[in-house]
Amino acid sequence: MPVNRNVAQPIDSLISRSVDGSGRVRIGKQFANQTVQLSILSNPGDDIPVYFIRHGDKAGDRLDISSNGLQHLLEDHCIALDWNTGGRTAAELFREEGGTSAVTDIETFQTLAREGGLVFATYPGLFKDRPEWAMLGYVPAGTRIKTDTYENASGEQKRYNIIEPTEFMEVSEENEPLLWETDAQPARGTIRRWRKHADEVREVWTERR
Repeated sequence: MPVNRNVAQPIDSLISRSVDGSGRVRIGKQFANQTVQLSILSNPGDDIPVYFIRHGDKAGDRLDISSNGLQHLLEDHCIALDWNTGGRTAAELFREEGGTSAVTDIETFQTLAREGGLVFATYPGLFKDRPEWAMLGYVPAGTRIKTDTYENASGEQKRYNIIEPTEFMEVSEENEPLLWETDAQPARGTIRRWRKHADEVREVWTERR
């Protein structure tokens, strides 16, 4: 059963509005600066994009974060990249330093936030001596990329770009072995579209919601 970050509160009235193609909804200026409750009446569709992100410690998917920082990232149920956290987020500004694979990571991360999707997030450095599980989260279209501070590999506080799914669940290797097969997960990069097992991920999300 996924956890929803939006805690339901008592409401005085109900209104119905449609969400546009960018994931936005307008309810009127009279609700400015007020807290509102959203009731999602439809589930992500069968064609919702599925992404895979590996918060790894090996070349090609290494995230400059300590075990302590990674544990806190997982406890916050967030996904992260450590690029351009000083405010410059355009992929071309990172090209010379990070190479083409890093640029693909950045653009894919931005696409997930902009267009929404399901994301299967692994944190392998935390599970070297115990059974591994991943976070499967739902990211609505139009999600804002935020920055937050975690401990990096040198023990210093570092800012990371993060995406915070609005709903999430734990997926274990024991319960969903197909998603953990070596050839099932993308071999390169930190974050990629996961087309090979997208149907299986959507099925897990739908059945366990």
